Amino acid sequence: MIDRRGVLRSLGYALAVMPFNPAWADGNEFTLGATTTTRDSGLLEFLLERFAGGDVHLIRTVVRGSGEVLELGRRGDFDVLLVHDPKAEEEFVSQGHALSRRTVMTNSFVIVGPDDVSLGADASAPLDVLSEIRSRGLPFISRGDNSGTHRAELALWQDNGVSPAEFAPWYRNAGNGMGATLNMATGLGAFTLSDIASWEAFGNRTGMEIKARDDAALENRYSVLVTRTGTSAGGGTAFADWLVSRDGQQAIGEFRVNGVQVFFPAETE
Repeated sequence: MIDRRGVLRSLGYALAVMPFNPAWADGNEFTLGATTTTRDSGLLEFLLERFAGGDVHLIRTVVRGSGEVLELGRRGDFDVLLVHDPKAEEEFVSQGHALSRRTVMTNSFVIVGPDDVSLGADASAPLDVLSEIRSRGLPFISRGDNSGTHRAELALWQDNGVSPAEFAPWYRNAGNGMGATLNMATGLGAFTLSDIASWEAFGNRTGMEIKARDDAALENRYSVLVTRTGTSAGGGTAFADWLVSRDGQQAIGEFRVNGVQVFFPAETE
């Protein structure tokens, strides 16, 4: 049998120590692959602590962009995935890698950029904002990491009639997580797409503001998937079930960043 804990350590992944609930302890350790936006906002730690209870137990967590989490999930590295890339998730399920996929919560994306750059009175919808950025050659920073946020951004450009092959020098790839991408955009006075939770948690917003928000095109939906390897990890199944239970959904609804609700329960049960 493969020691997946050893594999994860060899890859340089951190093992997170969290309190535990005796109902799922006793040999039910599990490995969770989660998207960076849940960590950067503080939600991941909040949910694990609420789920786990008061005693100490080992929950192995790996935080990457959704694309990488799904790819590692295909290799059998995770029992449970918490991601936000609906099309890639559907493919993951259709390929037989997941036993279940359930919607957990939603939040939204926002387009942010320098507050001293006016986009005009008509540029408030996301596609109008991107059209203005493109036509004026204003600097835009993409995560460029195949994360759920990156793929959502590319879909918005494609809805605007632009393919990646057409991107000019004003478009740059950070190849990094949301916090690093926001820092890069702030430093360069550039625009970027962020999830609202990471934006609210971001501490370096001087000179930056939201340019587009509260639009159906910016919806951001998160799902929990239990993989085939997760069948032997009862704790992973318990965590997935808890996320969509009344208690889990209540915890999601109670989470705040600087007093602002940034995730909304799916109310799946």
